[in-house]
Amino acid sequence: MNEMAISRDIAVRPDAIIVLGAGLRVMYDTIVCSIQSVHNVEKGVELVTEYKDVALVFSGGFTLDSETEATAMRKYFKKVYPEIDNDTYLEIQSKNSYGNVYYCLNLAKKEQWSNIVIVDQPMHLFQLKLLANKELRKRKSNVRINFVASEPVWGNNIQKQWKNPFVFGVYEFLSTGYYLLKGKII
Repeated sequence: MNEMAISRDIAVRPDAIIVLGAGLRVMYDTIVCSIQSVHNVEKGVELVTEYKDVALVFSGGFTLDSETEATAMRKYFKKVYPEIDNDTYLEIQSKNSYGNVYYCLNLAKKEQWSNIVIVDQPMHLFQLKLLANKELRKRKSNVRINFVASEPVWGNNIQKQWKNPFVFGVYEFLSTGYYLLKGKII
C-alpha cells in the first residue's frame, strides 16, 4: 500500500500507532517475533515514518520462555530501525484480542491519546473492530480508532501456525462467536 492510500485511510493524525503481536518463534535457540509480527511491525514503522513523532506501542503478552510478543517486537524494531527514536510503549498484559483492545485503551486513557491506529493482519481486523466498538461504548470513550492491515503471512510461522487463509478465516469466525457469547461484542 502506498503512502497516499494510508493517508486517506487515516483521517486524523494519530497520537499512537499500536502494533499487535502475532506470536513468537524460536530461531537458532533465540525467541524472536513470528513473521506475521514482523509484518505488523513493518506496517507500524511505515505509519510512524509518515506521521512522525507519534508514539509506538507494541501489544502482546503471549510468552515463550518468558519473552513476550511485545518485547520481541520492540527488540526487532530497535535492531532494524535504530534511527527511529519515537517514544515506545510495551503492553504485555494481554493474552488475547480482547486483552489487546482493553489494555491499549487503558494506555490511551492514561496517556490522553484521542486518536490511535491499531495494526494487525487483515483477517483479524473485523474482530478487533467489534471488540473495540463494544469496549468504547462501555467506557463511554471518545477515542477514535483506525485499523490498518499489514501483509498477511501463512504457514508455520505464526502463533497458531495457520496453513491457509480459509482455516484462519474459520478460526476467526469461531473466535468472534466466542466473544459474542461472552458478551464482549455487541
